[in-house]
Amino acid sequence: MYIIFLYFITLLVSMTGLFILKKIQLGLKTDFIHFLSLNVYNALFSSVIFLLISKFKVEVNSITLLYSFIFALIVFFNLCLGIAALQYITIVFKNIISNSVSIICTTLFGWFVLKEKFTFISLLVLIIMIIAIVFPSFGEKGKIEKKGVIICFFLAVAMASSYIITKLYTMEEKVCSSNSFFLLTNLMLLILCLSISIVYCKRKKTAFKDTMKLSKFQISIIGINTLLSNIGSIISLHILRSVPLYIHTIAMTALGFLASISVSLLIFKEKCTWQHIVSTVISLTAIFLMLL
Repeated sequence: MYIIFLYFITLLVSMTGLFILKKIQLGLKTDFIHFLSLNVYNALFSSVIFLLISKFKVEVNSITLLYSFIFALIVFFNLCLGIAALQYITIVFKNIISNSVSIICTTLFGWFVLKEKFTFISLLVLIIMIIAIVFPSFGEKGKIEKKGVIICFFLAVAMASSYIITKLYTMEEKVCSSNSFFLLTNLMLLILCLSISIVYCKRKKTAFKDTMKLSKFQISIIGINTLLSNIGSIISLHILRSVPLYIHTIAMTALGFLASISVSLLIFKEKCTWQHIVSTVISLTAIFLMLL
């Protein structure tokens, strides 16, 4: 019952996060320097949050630093790709493709690396999820939306990697506390983005001025999105201590579908094609099969 409650909180966080990400995408330029500045704000806000949570006490060792560095790279690509995807495709399309590919990657990793339980239903779910990917990959006239599919594929790999790294972290005995892990991750992300930004701004002198054009409202919603993202990360880490990787990915996929449909159709009034509806039904069917 406690785990179900945590997943319910995750659903609310996911819906709010999607709404804010779409707002960010609608109000920001989609060039490289704005992606970097977005990550700088995100990492800065996150670092402050985890410094306060840890009461300014930071634990550090080599294995935690390694996990933090890898996770920082994943977060960087995940955020950039997530916003880039929303430039070309709808929220529903993005979540169907990215979550479907992500669930395949994490399930295979759970089977072959973590030695999690293999069942016939699990294999059937994978096949169904592959079918679910095919439908929204075509536009209304049957034309493949190549750019959206490519972005979502890499986004899915990043999403799967974040689940995998988080699961491995919970299994490692020599790591520091989760607060230290997330704090170090965001500090590394901040250093990475600032370093790239400095190099980029030296080559393009107008880049720095462009990033200063962010309004107080845009900075505020970035801060709120950062807070929600961190809450989701903490909850996910807690759940993965007792839930198998592939089951957690499936549950998160279901929540992602529900959140994306609600936000896309009810709030932003985005167009939902019959391919998206069929794919969503197929995907949810696969999720219910896995949970039997």
